[in-house]
Amino acid sequence: MAYEKGVFVPKKAPCFVLSVGNLSLGGSGKTPTTMLLAQWAADRGLKVAVISRGYKGSKSSKRPVIVSDGKRLNLGPQEVGDEPYMMAKNLEGIPVIICKDRFNACMVAKEFLQVEVVLLDDGFQHLALYRDLDLLVVRPHTFQDELFPLGNLREPIHNIVRADVLLVVLDHGEPIDSLQITSLFKGPIFFARQLPYKVYLPKKGVELDPSFLEGKDLIAFSGIAGPERFLNTLLHLKANVVRFHAFKDHHSFKEREVKEIRSQLKKGVHLITTEKDWARLEGLSHLFGQELMVLLTRIEVDRSQEFFGFMEKALLGATEDGRSTL
Repeated sequence: MAYEKGVFVPKKAPCFVLSVGNLSLGGSGKTPTTMLLAQWAADRGLKVAVISRGYKGSKSSKRPVIVSDGKRLNLGPQEVGDEPYMMAKNLEGIPVIICKDRFNACMVAKEFLQVEVVLLDDGFQHLALYRDLDLLVVRPHTFQDELFPLGNLREPIHNIVRADVLLVVLDHGEPIDSLQITSLFKGPIFFARQLPYKVYLPKKGVELDPSFLEGKDLIAFSGIAGPERFLNTLLHLKANVVRFHAFKDHHSFKEREVKEIRSQLKKGVHLITTEKDWARLEGLSHLFGQELMVLLTRIEVDRSQEFFGFMEKALLGATEDGRSTL
């Protein structure tokens, strides 16, 4: 509130800051969106880094920690959090830094890594840092949600007006209905879907097409926000989910829990989890056999040419209000 009223002035980093955030307590699709934009910017030839708080990571503090310099992964999920670890593993050539003080992290990224563009993962509420572009990622149900603890909203829905651009992430087959959204938000609105694109078999190091799951008997388990979306995706792929175990978001799996889940296996039944869960399970990988599968998903934006064109103009300083400069 103090920042919004001008009592405190946000610090301006010496690089372009693109914040990717949400209004909810997880499950919006912001992290895969951050990965999509980081890779897109890197493909444009820009020096990019991702900065995250490092939620639930033991190394998360006001002192910046380089999870990856883009070449070498330095720390594990217990130390830096599951999402930064997952991003660092997947974003080849793109540094990932965790720090509770995002301005300090930006300074490190600029000074030591010569970064031009910072992707601020989960930055919408971090008002202490000036952002050149604020992208807010929401699900359609966000507009009917209530503030925590009655619902999952971190802040009132009308604060959506702080964003520069809105990305609404839809589920499989969910219709696009922008009527309620446009009554609250007058800026650019884009739609996207979080879709499965690979099934990874960690014990074999093999990736398969999602159609491989059709007709397969599965025991699914996950500790993410909105686990029902994971279940619905499996059902959409025509898998036969015989059991589904849902844990809290960012759940730290115990050896006994893994053994309990595996005890339910029968001949011809596979285990499946999400990529974010697998980041936390790698330390327990010795408990799994070849029956384990990991579903990989990614964000696919409708009107992608227009969406990335908007981002490019912002990076080149061509937004209408002149805020964005690089």
